[in-house]
Amino acid sequence: MTVVASYGMVLCGNSDNVQRRYRSRIEKVKFGVPINEAFTHDIPATLLVLLLKVNKEGPPKKDIWRAPGNQAQVRKLSNIMQHGRLVNIANFSVYTAASVIKKFLSKLPGGIFGIENEQLLFNSVSNSDPDKQRQVFCSIFSRLPLPSQHLLVLLFGTFRMVADGAAEYGTKMTPEAIGISVAPSLFHSCIHEGQKVKVEDVERFKLASQVVSNIVKSFGHTTLFPRECYEFYARITGRTLRYDQNAAWVFTFQYPSIGEGQYAPDIVSGAYRAAAMGSLH
Repeated sequence: MTVVASYGMVLCGNSDNVQRRYRSRIEKVKFGVPINEAFTHDIPATLLVLLLKVNKEGPPKKDIWRAPGNQAQVRKLSNIMQHGRLVNIANFSVYTAASVIKKFLSKLPGGIFGIENEQLLFNSVSNSDPDKQRQVFCSIFSRLPLPSQHLLVLLFGTFRMVADGAAEYGTKMTPEAIGISVAPSLFHSCIHEGQKVKVEDVERFKLASQVVSNIVKSFGHTTLFPRECYEFYARITGRTLRYDQNAAWVFTFQYPSIGEGQYAPDIVSGAYRAAAMGSLH
């Protein structure tokens, strides 16, 4: 069997009837279950391709992660993913892709970090030493299952790409804006229960937003994510990983260039294919 996977579509098979014959080979994305149940081996192909779509197309988009996608399209794409059907991601906007990712995160029981770890991260905000804050995050991160680590490094790497493009593209998606937009999806303890918002609910939301913002700003520091996770991020997104000689203990990421200022699209698309194929096996 020939397996073909790309940024636009994930396909399996070599006949005109691939959708019917190989539908069961696309891993289903389970919403609302613990991460170890949602990810059998690693990030499912369709969810991974959504992340890569936002990573590549999101930086120049105004209010990405804040503006919602079309709700009918969000429901449709979520349903397709849950049933493991073939999907042409090009038919859905980057805003819809971001909304589906947030929906998946918001339905993880207890959140991706867990309630106890969320409180530890909230407490770290009061520490004025950024390196100490990064050490708390790295300690919690390192105890998470490998699929959770892969998901988080891709998420925060994508947040950083969007934040870096805020000034250039005028998107207004600074680290602070991203923190406010995604905090409830990542930190479930900052979601208030009932219709009335309490003071402590507002405080937890502020802390969660600050934690996200701090992590986005620190992305690339070796004291935040282990090097192997940064290498995973670079490999999957098609970017090169470089050690910044002028800023100690910081990695930078960019697309490989060909000649003057030209990206290597074959390398990037190859990363998309490798990512999706790896999740299909």
